[in-house]
Amino acid sequence: MIARVINVIKVGGKHQNSPSRLGADTRGWGSTGAVRADTLPAVRAILMPAFATASGLLVLAGVRKLSAPDALVPALRALRAPARPVLVRTIAAVEIALGALALLQPTATLAGACAAVYAAFALAQHRLARGAEGADSDPGCGCFGERASGGGSSPRAGSARLAMDLVACAVCALSVLFPPAGVVSLLGRPPAQALALAVGVAGSIYAAHLCFTELPAAWGAYVGEPRARGRGAAVSEAPR
Repeated sequence: MIARVINVIKVGGKHQNSPSRLGADTRGWGSTGAVRADTLPAVRAILMPAFATASGLLVLAGVRKLSAPDALVPALRALRAPARPVLVRTIAAVEIALGALALLQPTATLAGACAAVYAAFALAQHRLARGAEGADSDPGCGCFGERASGGGSSPRAGSARLAMDLVACAVCALSVLFPPAGVVSLLGRPPAQALALAVGVAGSIYAAHLCFTELPAAWGAYVGEPRARGRGAAVSEAPR
């Protein structure tokens, strides 16, 4: 009797652990894992050019600051920070080193550092834009070594740069979770594909540079021109 009970238990255990039953129980987990395995490379592929643009923009900004360190001094004074060309050169060197490393071989740590840098830029832009409200002129950004024009930039221009800094910060933050491939990975691709990707990334960096340097002034001129025309018309129609 005891022998029969033991035999029944053994047969039941074999049935519970059979490959067909295990496959049925884990079929859902297998499909989920397959979805994740297919999704992660796609996310990293999308982030690759975006993160390369953000990191390359840091390199370009650092190079421009080194060539014109005095352009950032007024902004530092407006932020009540030490306004010395030596500090500007130090900031520029950090930007170049961090951006170059992240551009070549990004990691979660480098992406987090880039996100922190862009978050600091966004905070500085917010403070500069608020300080420029109601003032005759603002100190300008000086992010790319450009000097503020005589008329200064409008608060809307500061808001535009703030939005672009926040977008770059979001891209870098996503790259912390899904580190993309770096420019070094292009060496393992076919020559035509690698050249196309390299030209595309370089063009994206230059386009982003234009958005930071030219778009705010162009938008400010577009917004300010109708206002100037309205004031001129009011003056001409006023009784004399």
